[in-house]
Amino acid sequence: MEALMEQFSSLSDQALGDRSFDPSKIEDLMRLFEVEAHESWAATEVEAHESWAATELEARVEEIKAEVALHSAMEEFRRFNA
Repeated sequence: MEALMEQFSSLSDQALGDRSFDPSKIEDLMRLFEVEAHESWAATEVEAHESWAATELEARVEEIKAEVALHSAMEEFRRFNA
């Protein structure tokens, strides 16, 4: 994105100083900005999904540990009261 900003700055300077400047150069650069934005958004969505999946897995592991602990406590209670 930083390189695109540098290009935009350079093209802006050219546009201000050159009467024969072709505006399509800026339009092409704006398309590149759009592509970069879409790629960044997609990467963020993937990262969020991976984080969610990892959190979901951790929660399930903790739930199983709690179930095992509860089962163990119930068995110990039964043996103690038998």
